[in-house]
Amino acid sequence: MSASTSATRAQYGSIAAKSVAAPAGTYHYVTAGVSASWELDLWGKTRRQIESSKALAQASDAQRAGQRLSIAASVASDYFALRQADIDIDFCARSRKYTVIYPG
Repeated sequence: MSASTSATRAQYGSIAAKSVAAPAGTYHYVTAGVSASWELDLWGKTRRQIESSKALAQASDAQRAGQRLSIAASVASDYFALRQADIDIDFCARSRKYTVIYPG
Protein backbone atom coordinates (compact mmCIF):
# COMPACT_ATOMS: atom_id res chain seq x y z
CA MET A 1 0.00 0.00 0.00
CA SER A 2 1.30 3.43 -0.83
CA ALA A 3 0.16 7.03 -0.66
CA SER A 4 1.37 10.19 -2.33
CA THR A 5 0.57 13.88 -2.32
CA SER A 6 1.73 16.87 -4.30
CA ALA A 7 0.98 20.57 -4.29
CA THR A 8 1.60 23.21 -6.90
CA ARG A 9 1.16 26.96 -6.81
CA ALA A 10 0.76 28.93 -10.00
CA GLN A 11 0.31 32.63 -10.61
CA TYR A 12 -1.21 33.82 -13.86
CA GLY A 13 -1.02 37.34 -15.20
CA SER A 14 -3.72 38.83 -17.39
CA ILE A 15 -2.12 37.60 -20.65
CA ALA A 16 -1.40 34.04 -19.39
CA ALA A 17 -4.87 33.83 -17.83
CA LYS A 18 -6.45 34.32 -21.25
CA SER A 19 -4.49 31.38 -22.67
CA VAL A 20 -5.71 28.98 -19.92
CA ALA A 21 -9.22 30.48 -19.81
CA ALA A 22 -8.98 31.49 -16.17
CA PRO A 23 -9.05 34.85 -14.43
CA ALA A 24 -5.71 36.33 -13.41
CA GLY A 25 -4.50 35.47 -9.89
CA THR A 26 -2.78 32.83 -7.78
CA TYR A 27 -3.96 29.24 -7.95
CA HIS A 28 -3.14 26.30 -5.69
CA TYR A 29 -3.37 22.79 -7.05
CA VAL A 30 -3.30 19.87 -4.62
CA THR A 31 -3.46 16.23 -5.64
CA ALA A 32 -3.49 13.13 -3.48
CA GLY A 33 -3.35 9.51 -4.45
CA VAL A 34 -3.60 6.18 -2.72
CA SER A 35 -2.90 2.80 -4.22
CA ALA A 36 -3.09 -0.72 -2.88
CA SER A 37 -1.99 -3.98 -4.40
CA TRP A 38 -1.93 -7.61 -3.38
CA GLU A 39 -0.58 -10.84 -4.70
CA LEU A 40 -2.89 -13.75 -5.31
CA ASP A 41 -1.64 -16.61 -3.11
CA LEU A 42 -2.45 -19.56 -5.35
CA TRP A 43 0.09 -22.01 -3.93
CA GLY A 44 -0.05 -20.89 -0.29
CA LYS A 45 3.39 -19.24 -0.22
CA THR A 46 2.30 -16.37 2.03
CA ARG A 47 0.35 -18.71 4.31
CA ARG A 48 3.40 -20.98 4.64
CA GLN A 49 5.62 -18.01 5.45
CA ILE A 50 3.23 -16.95 8.22
CA GLU A 51 3.11 -20.50 9.60
CA SER A 52 6.91 -20.67 9.47
CA SER A 53 7.25 -17.38 11.35
CA LYS A 54 4.83 -18.59 14.03
CA ALA A 55 6.74 -21.86 14.38
CA LEU A 56 10.06 -19.99 14.73
CA ALA A 57 8.56 -17.76 17.42
CA GLN A 58 7.29 -20.81 19.32
CA ALA A 59 10.70 -22.47 19.01
CA SER A 60 12.38 -19.36 20.42
CA ASP A 61 9.94 -19.31 23.34
CA ALA A 62 10.59 -23.00 24.04
CA GLN A 63 14.36 -22.49 23.88
CA ARG A 64 14.15 -19.57 26.31
CA ALA A 65 11.99 -21.62 28.69
CA GLY A 66 14.54 -24.45 28.52
CA GLN A 67 17.38 -22.07 29.32
CA ARG A 68 15.48 -20.65 32.28
CA LEU A 69 14.82 -24.17 33.58
CA SER A 70 18.50 -25.07 33.17
CA ILE A 71 19.57 -21.97 35.12
CA ALA A 72 17.07 -22.72 37.89
CA ALA A 73 18.33 -26.31 38.15
CA SER A 74 21.94 -25.10 38.31
CA VAL A 75 21.12 -22.60 41.07
CA ALA A 76 19.27 -25.28 43.07
CA SER A 77 22.15 -27.74 42.68
CA ASP A 78 24.70 -25.13 43.77
CA TYR A 79 22.52 -24.20 46.75
CA PHE A 80 22.35 -27.79 47.98
CA ALA A 81 26.10 -28.22 47.45
CA LEU A 82 26.70 -25.09 49.55
CA ARG A 83 24.39 -26.36 52.30
CA GLN A 84 26.26 -29.70 52.30
CA ALA A 85 29.59 -27.86 52.55
CA ASP A 86 28.23 -25.90 55.54
CA ILE A 87 27.17 -29.16 57.21
CA ASP A 88 30.59 -30.72 56.53
CA ILE A 89 32.39 -27.70 57.99
CA ASP A 90 30.19 -27.80 61.10
CA PHE A 91 30.79 -31.55 61.47
CA CYS A 92 34.57 -31.10 61.19
CA ALA A 93 34.53 -28.29 63.77
CA ARG A 94 32.56 -30.42 66.24
CA SER A 95 34.75 -33.47 65.64
CA ARG A 96 37.88 -31.45 66.29
CA LYS A 97 36.40 -30.12 69.53
CA TYR A 98 35.80 -33.63 70.88
CA THR A 99 38.94 -35.24 69.53
CA VAL A 100 41.38 -36.13 72.30
CA ILE A 101 45.00 -36.36 71.31
CA TYR A 102 47.04 -38.62 73.59
CA PRO A 103 50.68 -37.84 73.96
CA GLY A 104 52.79 -40.57 72.54
